[in-house]
Amino acid sequence: MTAHSLLRYVGRLKPSDIEELLVREHVIRRAEVYVEEGRVEEVWVDGDAVRAHVSGSSATPYHAVIRLHEGELEAECSCPYARGTCWHVGAMLMTLASDPQLVERLERQADREVRGSGPGPVVVPAAGAGDDEEPEGQGARVPTGGTSVPEQEREKLEERLLAIPKHHLARVLADLAVTDPVVSSRIATLAPDPVDLDLRLFRQAASAALRPGRHLGRFDVPRVAADVREVVRSVGRMLASGHPERGLELIQEIAWETWRRMEDADDRDGVLGSLVHEILLEWVKGWSEIEGRDRTQIARQLFAWLVEDAGAATSRLVVEARQALGPAGLTELRRLLEPALEERKARRATGEGGADAFAHDDPVASRLASALREVAEALGDLDGFLALCRPDGGDGHAVLLAANRLVHEGRLEAALEWVTRGLPASAGSDRAALEDLRIKLLVHLDRRREAAEAAWQAFLREPGGASFRRLVESVGETTRADWRKRALEAVEAGADATALVDVFVAAEEAERLAHRLETAPEFVLSASSRSLGQAARLLARRYPEASARIETDLAERILRDGDSRRYDRVLEHLRRAQSLLETSGQAAAWNETLARLRRAHDVVRSWYPES
Repeated sequence: MTAHSLLRYVGRLKPSDIEELLVREHVIRRAEVYVEEGRVEEVWVDGDAVRAHVSGSSATPYHAVIRLHEGELEAECSCPYARGTCWHVGAMLMTLASDPQLVERLERQADREVRGSGPGPVVVPAAGAGDDEEPEGQGARVPTGGTSVPEQEREKLEERLLAIPKHHLARVLADLAVTDPVVSSRIATLAPDPVDLDLRLFRQAASAALRPGRHLGRFDVPRVAADVREVVRSVGRMLASGHPERGLELIQEIAWETWRRMEDADDRDGVLGSLVHEILLEWVKGWSEIEGRDRTQIARQLFAWLVEDAGAATSRLVVEARQALGPAGLTELRRLLEPALEERKARRATGEGGADAFAHDDPVASRLASALREVAEALGDLDGFLALCRPDGGDGHAVLLAANRLVHEGRLEAALEWVTRGLPASAGSDRAALEDLRIKLLVHLDRRREAAEAAWQAFLREPGGASFRRLVESVGETTRADWRKRALEAVEAGADATALVDVFVAAEEAERLAHRLETAPEFVLSASSRSLGQAARLLARRYPEASARIETDLAERILRDGDSRRYDRVLEHLRRAQSLLETSGQAAAWNETLARLRRAHDVVRSWYPES
């Protein structure tokens, strides 16, 4: 396909066609914003392709390219976005589709290339040039040694060249050097930048470590993560060499590459997700040490991460980046996050569940809300933080964050109000944490009667060692014995084995536990291994036979499972049982137990051969 065919194709595109190509709503909106802000800086024809420089979150513009292949539009960009067509390409297409005069200028440039006029691709400004204006740069050559260039013009030219991708400049200079011996000789005197060579090597090392094109199994991932981590550390050590920005750009590039690798790797253990978070922390830490950087650019880069990642990679990243962002960057990040979150809520508001439900069904919306809370926290904006926490429940973790923040500020009554309103709609570990905080707040506010009743209700809902200790600690000294007796009677009357053992251990009721083990051994020994292990330690001093019985049962559990990796634990349990029985004068009981185990398990016979 020729450039003329491509330009005619793009000229016929409707807004709906471009939106269909971009697919994702946030990509479409960002492309529109980029067009409004004039970020499409330069567009030019290069053979059968049309290329553009689009300024984005990076210090240098991104290089967007479109082509026609068998009647289908193909697009690529130098940005790290990897989930389809990016907003830089979208902004380029929107600019071309809405500016017929620009398309006409590009068609004239394509004609000149066919005729062979001009030394190479000619940059055509995306805006500001008239129909009859000759494109800037036509026939331009590098000045020879005898040409004098005013210093101000030289600085302008250098500033413009620094904004152009290095690989494009290299191509232009190579074309000039082929026909101009002066340029060729000047290039020959230039020495390669050792920092650039290092960065290239580190980039290659990171790419090799991530093994592109190869499936990463569960046990491959930790080795890959270790290799990538070492590359990032090497780049980090190079940041002190006087070129920190270039090194930090590479660190972020490695983070993107690692993040993309998560999609096709068996990362069930979250190793790569944790690694991305670790790399991003290194990235924000590096920017925090650079003065004079435009903090709003860092905010835009961070926003791109928050929009793309709804997992743990960006968790608490805003708080970690508060020094790198500074007040200006945090304010800019809030400006970007607020409409993005509202847009997602508005889209869901027309569907089932309403806007409030959307924040919980959509992980990206939850992440954006969390990031906004982190921004408010970093800015010290308590009211803004609380406004994002929804005290009426629905998000127990957010309510817990708000309540703890109020406690930190010394506003205990306000914190208690948040907890009370948030409890009914909370569940799981968040609900347990909120209940615990409510009881502590009531105690601190000297509302002991309410604290005791709340602790009692929590104990009845989930009896156990933790809820028993919380109950005993929350009541006054004069009533503590009564509440303790009440709790022990309740757990004996109706709790399961694990809860009963946990409460007896927490209350240090060794006699009661030993009696229950003697009268109802099957029930007690059905408790969890963790609870029985604690019970064995409690009983060891006063009731060694009961403790040995538990140790033996724990050993037999593992033997029945047949998990040879845990046989060292079996030996520990048996040695403790032997010691308990022999030191208490019950060697015969140990011999009887050992004989039974030998008959049931061959492995025990190998450990304790008969004499």
